[in-house]
Amino acid sequence: MEALIAISVSFPVDSLTEEEIEANVVSVIGGPEQSNYIIVRNHILARWRSYVNARLTFDQALEAIRSQHKTLVESAYSFLLEHGYINSGLAPAVIKIKSRLFDGVEKANVVVIGAGLEGLVAARQLVFLGFKVVVLEGRERCGGLVKTKRMSGRGILAAADLGGSVLTGVDAISLGFLAQQIGLPLHKVRDICPLYLPDGKAVNKDVDSKVESSFNRILDRVCKLRQAMIEEVKSVDVPLGTALEAFRRAFKVAEDPQERMLLDWHLANLEYGNASLMSSLSMAYWDQDDPYEMGGDHCFIPGGNERFVKDLAGDLLIFYGRTVEGILYGSDGVLVYTGRQEFRGNMALCTVPLGVL
Repeated sequence: MEALIAISVSFPVDSLTEEEIEANVVSVIGGPEQSNYIIVRNHILARWRSYVNARLTFDQALEAIRSQHKTLVESAYSFLLEHGYINSGLAPAVIKIKSRLFDGVEKANVVVIGAGLEGLVAARQLVFLGFKVVVLEGRERCGGLVKTKRMSGRGILAAADLGGSVLTGVDAISLGFLAQQIGLPLHKVRDICPLYLPDGKAVNKDVDSKVESSFNRILDRVCKLRQAMIEEVKSVDVPLGTALEAFRRAFKVAEDPQERMLLDWHLANLEYGNASLMSSLSMAYWDQDDPYEMGGDHCFIPGGNERFVKDLAGDLLIFYGRTVEGILYGSDGVLVYTGRQEFRGNMALCTVPLGVL
């Protein structure tokens, strides 16, 4: 169970992450010390995840582990603490203890660019670790891609997320345990997905099931084909859409107009999941991120994800309407300049979306 929890947070099964290697958590990569470290790390992580509203102390982490592994406990505990895997978030007990732990510690100034959820979480963790932090945000609000629109009418109140809406894998992403800490309910996304025709009538269940099975079958055929091609030719690749269409024609799938409409829905859903057209997806590598899928249910926050933003922003020092126009790096730190003013620091952390970059 502890290993499964670690996997859900994207730790490898039997190896170290790049961050752990850089942190020198073990003296030798590979071998029994690394294996023991992984077991210790997983235990500490699972123990805190079992109750995220309290702080896990070093002594508590050491309780169920043999004394000869104390050094590994120190290594794993320090790594998990500094990287925000344990004792992080917005639980009152966690914030109170962290404020006391790092009270009076003078560390480098950090300029965080972007007050989206990533920037806010990063800034809060840096503050917890004793850094002086300034956050710059180009908009006049924080939250970034998270924007909730609230509507009312006829006595009904509703909220819709215009940007990020689904927590994809609540066991893995930090928003999962943050929701627990601040008491936000989680609404699981249903596995059932009824489809409707343009006239509003529900699709016949038998036809729906038939087309879905056919879609999965040709997708499996494509995956088997690509494996054979890669092993045989090493570098052959074609668009995923081209391969699927070839198999559709070969097996005479969805020749009826309504069945073709349903198949197109599955193809469009695949494009949605990959954020790209079928003609642009690689047949060989379109699903290469499957092993890193985040664990846990996909959930909504009733009332919208903006409910996170206020708590995360808290008392952070945030400058709104500051669009960053450039960053200059020098031997004595960085200079971040906007249209209004300049901000100096020892380092800058850029958290804007990839689309902006």
